[in-house]
Amino acid sequence: MMTSWSNSAQDKEPNLEYQSVKFAESSVEHHNNEANNEVKYELIKAMESRYMSESDSVYGHVSFMARPKKDGSKEQLFFAELRLHGEITFLTCFCCLKEGDQVG
Repeated sequence: MMTSWSNSAQDKEPNLEYQSVKFAESSVEHHNNEANNEVKYELIKAMESRYMSESDSVYGHVSFMARPKKDGSKEQLFFAELRLHGEITFLTCFCCLKEGDQVG
């Protein structure tokens, strides 16, 4: 899947709000497009994101609020990790943080 996560190729520092939204949208889209995932989510709000380099790879981390698409579903806090390769992203982690798992 082609996903652009940078707001401009010429930016020296990322726009963190834009980056958070793009990372969260990409994470939810990747999850929902996977046929084996029975529960599909809708993004409510992107929260925080950062990216890091490790060897020859770049990873994006994001936290966001989402809820299952079925009626009456509650918002939940999620964490996702994306492997960034140019304009292509790969979802490497997508997990719901239950209330007991949250820090802070």
